Amino acid sequence: MTQKEKVFDYLLEHDSITAFDAVVKLRVTRLAARIAELIEDGVPIVKAWEESTSEETGETTRYIRYSLEPLYAKSMKEMIKWMREEGKMSG
Repeated sequence: MTQKEKVFDYLLEHDSITAFDAVVKLRVTRLAARIAELIEDGVPIVKAWEESTSEETGETTRYIRYSLEPLYAKSMKEMIKWMREEGKMSG
């Protein structure tokens, strides 16, 4: 499975992903590049800036959370469910 496929599957399963998620959970270090590839393939991805403040240091960090456009995500999940029910897809 390619890194791009891993990111896409993660987005379908978890609804969103950050660079930290990609490194820790998928071992993908260049998330922005994989997102750009998905967008180039026509996948509608929404990007939102978020902030998090460390309880230990008080420092604020800004990062991007990527997610699939909601209607696209819903239709993809429904299609996968149907394919599994019809025996056209395993998993």
